Amino acid sequence: MQVQHEIKRTLSRPENLEEIRQMLDGSGAVLRTVLADDVCERFGFFDARGDKQRSTCLKALRDLEKKGHFVLPTASAAEGRTHTPRRLAEAVPAAKDVPATAGAVQGLRVVIVEEEHQLRLWNELMIREHPRAGGPMVGCQIRYLIGSDHGWLGGVGFGASALQLRDRDRWIGWDVQTRRAQLHLHSTLAVTTEGIPLGVLRAQCVAPVPKSKEDTRSAKNIPIEEKKTFNWILGLRDCAEVAREMPHTQLVSVMDREADFFELFDEQRRNPRVELLVRAKHKHNRVTTGDTNLFDAVGKTPVRSQLRVPVHRQSARPKKSKQKASPGRQQRTADVSLRYHQVELQPPPHLQDRKAVPLWVNPSDRRASPGGSRAAPMDPTDHGEDRLGRPSGSVSALVLPALAYRGLASGAQDRMPHRGPCPPER
Repeated sequence: MQVQHEIKRTLSRPENLEEIRQMLDGSGAVLRTVLADDVCERFGFFDARGDKQRSTCLKALRDLEKKGHFVLPTASAAEGRTHTPRRLAEAVPAAKDVPATAGAVQGLRVVIVEEEHQLRLWNELMIREHPRAGGPMVGCQIRYLIGSDHGWLGGVGFGASALQLRDRDRWIGWDVQTRRAQLHLHSTLAVTTEGIPLGVLRAQCVAPVPKSKEDTRSAKNIPIEEKKTFNWILGLRDCAEVAREMPHTQLVSVMDREADFFELFDEQRRNPRVELLVRAKHKHNRVTTGDTNLFDAVGKTPVRSQLRVPVHRQSARPKKSKQKASPGRQQRTADVSLRYHQVELQPPPHLQDRKAVPLWVNPSDRRASPGGSRAAPMDPTDHGEDRLGRPSGSVSALVLPALAYRGLASGAQDRMPHRGPCPPER
């Protein structure tokens, strides 16, 4: 939305409107897409990959036409042509001898749609058997096939919700001003070690509320329950509730840098049923490592193991509002050197009545395979109890950093092609 506003704002300037009118007068009967391409070249509307921002430019041109600034060429049939999905040559064979209950189904499995033949199969199922046929999905997308030894049983797909939907917006009281407040989604997503989603334990969407001028409390005097970081503690508590129902399953809660605060680790110590892996954010004056930087101190410990981890390609993304631009990267294999070292996380000054929390710090030094460039180090801080027989308060350093690095906590997003950042994952 920010990019769209910038393009529209640029084209709305009087001198630029006049230039567009001249382009329309001199071009004759031209396709709108051709005009949008010319406007992108004239005004430099390119994304971080160097591609023309045609769709965003077309949207801005249509908005300006509605305001009476100029008249665009009539939309041609070619421009309005719908996309034809890729399909199979025939219907998907019906499953045979399917039991009446899911527990009796042999070889029941969920398959992520990644190959073209899987996409054709998924499309064929939807077009022929879904009550509303195979309507297109927009934005972030991910598809699954439900298979078994009896045959294909079905498919499921997830796509982004519409940003603007009049009836829905009226029902939830969402207007233009609220939408521009940049709603924040904090969710707890349960996935397998292969990245297949199992369900959402929590999904909380809120609009930030500025601190009142009458509230003169310092950050340390505000209870954790009133801070947005409390959502991380709620997510951990949700995982602990699920763990009680799954006593024979090891649960690991993987959290991002915003979860690197003392109260969360203290919460996990009191409820150790779920192991915790957090990507570290704070480096200085955190633990009993003397005058040495935390990660430098751990980096001097011996290498415990070596791993080779595949790194998926990533498209370049332009800067958006509060988010930095992200450069593109090629698919590669990274060599990961694993170290781990136990430290004690001291409570902050306003929580001196709490005891220090023992943590295992795992800095992972990644390097690309021969011929590639070196990547930045990953420094997760984790806490919990592992199954390798190490002291209480430890987590498997040989496994968890690799899981975090491969993004298994956000495996669904890693497989979702999208044009911009998706909502945060947990």
